Amino acid sequence: MIRPHRGPGEEYPPVAPMVTPAHRTPDYPNAETTPMLHEEMARDRLRELRKQAEFGRVARRERAARRWQRVARWASHRAAHFEP
Repeated sequence: MIRPHRGPGEEYPPVAPMVTPAHRTPDYPNAETTPMLHEEMARDRLRELRKQAEFGRVARRERAARRWQRVARWASHRAAHFEP
């Protein structure tokens, strides 16, 4: 919106306030419930992602432990092969 040039001593006309979801008006009676629902869904999704990530961390640690056990067993056999 282009505002007209104002002359000396003139002020711009008042601007209507913007309606945001945080305001409860008769036109938007449930404006605050929708963001709350989305926030709860987002929290639930984050909880689920954290649970999956924790399960992945446990699985990776177990896999790494088995791998290092195999390496240690191989190194032990290899060292025994070279001992006199």
